[in-house]
Amino acid sequence: MCVEDLPELQRWIEKDPRNAVAYNKYRHWSTVGRSSSAPEFVIGRRDALEDSAEPAGAMSAKPSLR
Repeated sequence: MCVEDLPELQRWIEKDPRNAVAYNKYRHWSTVGRSSSAPEFVIGRRDALEDSAEPAGAMSAKPSLR
């Protein structure tokens, strides 16, 4: 039996459309959390951080606005 089969959960989800949105967000982030240590995610995070980092000294290379 999975949690989605629980009648209490189904009633809560159906009670308000915002509950369904909240539950779907929880499911999404819980899935990501379980996978976060997978090598593909670790490499992807590393690459994203490297791509977004400014090169060393970039601030000093920019012209002054004064």
